Amino acid sequence: MSSLRKTSQPFRWPIENKTVRNPDAPSGPVVVYSTEEVLKDLNRYWQPKARALVEELWIAGKPYAEINAELTAAGMGRKDDDELALCIMELARRGNIDIRPGGVYGTPAK
Repeated sequence: MSSLRKTSQPFRWPIENKTVRNPDAPSGPVVVYSTEEVLKDLNRYWQPKARALVEELWIAGKPYAEINAELTAAGMGRKDDDELALCIMELARRGNIDIRPGGVYGTPAK
């Protein structure tokens, strides 16, 4: 398992937009958008049952597309691919899941 600690607290993304000077960018300052702004059209709220199912299927080695199909079949609704990616990233950051062989494509059945 990952070295990140598990927690039941919701993960909070930074929410401020800011302009920063990037010394490596000859074009001058760049705008760094908050995740709230960039991801505002996504539903980032998951029911505990749906999150548990994503975690279980990820650990079982199911491919990304199959995880979404299982969510739909279980009556939890089809999630946008980006919403599922955010859920997987949050589970990984909390230490609930690990990087696995095959990444989002899953691991072959043994």
